[in-house]
Amino acid sequence: MVRILTQTIKIVAIAGIGLLVAVGATRAMAYYLDEVRADDAGRPVTVAVADGEGASDVAAKLEDEGLIRSKTYFETQIRLSGVDLVVGEHNLRKGMSVPEIVDVMTGGGEQRAAEGDAGADDEAETSTQVTIIEGWRTEQIAAALEEANLEGGAEAFIEATKEDYSERFSFLEGLPEGATLEGFLFPDTYTITSNMSAADAVEVMLQNFDAKYNPELRTRTEEMGLSLFEVVTLASIVEREAQARKERPIIAAVYLNRIEADMLLQADPTVQYVIGTEEDWWPKVGGSQTGIDNPYNTYVYKGFPPGPIANPGLASIQGVLTPDENDYLFFVAKQDETGEHVFTADLAEHEQNICTYLGTCNGAAVPPEGDAAEGDAPADIVPVEEPPAESTG
Repeated sequence: MVRILTQTIKIVAIAGIGLLVAVGATRAMAYYLDEVRADDAGRPVTVAVADGEGASDVAAKLEDEGLIRSKTYFETQIRLSGVDLVVGEHNLRKGMSVPEIVDVMTGGGEQRAAEGDAGADDEAETSTQVTIIEGWRTEQIAAALEEANLEGGAEAFIEATKEDYSERFSFLEGLPEGATLEGFLFPDTYTITSNMSAADAVEVMLQNFDAKYNPELRTRTEEMGLSLFEVVTLASIVEREAQARKERPIIAAVYLNRIEADMLLQADPTVQYVIGTEEDWWPKVGGSQTGIDNPYNTYVYKGFPPGPIANPGLASIQGVLTPDENDYLFFVAKQDETGEHVFTADLAEHEQNICTYLGTCNGAAVPPEGDAAEGDAPADIVPVEEPPAESTG
């Protein structure tokens, strides 16, 4: 009887463990492939740090819970934070960024303050969180890091982006000669510490890109017959054009359709990338500017520009890799608070849309002041075989 009871308990225990493993694996894989689903975001998860556990042990727990995708990225963030993991239970939630998780699990400012009270001198390490916005160009990132007191400031960061990181990151190996890291400095919230060098900051962003551009996305890239560099280049244009997240796959499809039709991309953001200055990195485009002879000017040169024009977020990259199934070739901004566009495959209908939404009818009128999108919300243009005299953007 005892033997039967013991065997029964073993069977139940094994089944229970097997179920837990299966559930955990399924949960981790689902997060890895699909990110955080809308109904999963914000769900609380408690993760304990036991005495003697290091960053690698905790990273494994976080990965199992689907809170992080890259253990290496988490461990690097812990190292660069300059503080230790706090033993005990930590209340986290799905959708938190790695820097946010690190801040919670290290006690954030509280631990640093305690160290200061314990006798740290005036040169004690400090840290600042900085958020890199999707669609920023390298210079904008550099300025934000200087404001966060990165050692050496903007100039040091710009110089650090010119170094060769291809030995550490395989995705950089196939870049064209002369290509920069524009497009690969992944937008996110980062913790900048006083002992972090500019090269450290670049490396953390590249590690984040490497983790986010996961094997599934790389396989999809090959299936589409594109290079990773082309995907990021197009995603950077989509990032600058799209305001509504849901439109990213649609806008990506428009540009892919134009390429398929051997048309000019005629994307205003590529011109903005050429004419932008420190005073305004994304100025309004108009007039003769669309005729500037520069390889990045997609009004003049067909196909992809020489490289990314900004650093896109994951949504824009996914938009390029999973484009909407449509035959659209044209789109124009509605010029309202939604940030949405009107799409069409018909040129005559597009011209009517321009008349309706921009106030420019048959080239006879100028859009009212403020109607055309500016800066972070570039307007859209009419794709034709030759550059028009004036942009509708």
